[in-house]
Amino acid sequence: MAKATDRVVFIKNEQIDWIESAGNYVILQAGEERHIIRETMASFGRGLSATNFVRLSRSLIVNANRIVELKSNGQGTFHAMLRGGKMVPVTVGLRDLEQRLRFGL
Repeated sequence: MAKATDRVVFIKNEQIDWIESAGNYVILQAGEERHIIRETMASFGRGLSATNFVRLSRSLIVNANRIVELKSNGQGTFHAMLRGGKMVPVTVGLRDLEQRLRFGL
């Protein structure tokens, strides 16, 4: 749920593409819409399904169904390519991430 001054928008978990941390706020991307919510990443993350969402870095949680591939830059770091072509950095353990994506853990 995202509140604005004149409306409340209800967003289902499966509509979420990714969530970014911005201090005491989270920026929620759902399709073409971006919502800013006054909540910390830790508290917002507790309400998400652990099987559908993966943490790619300290400040980014992504809907696992939106990840198309993991790409190396050739220097030991990886980026995840999301549907739509957005590239996001991966700073968590790659082996664990690959296993979760492969087996839906």
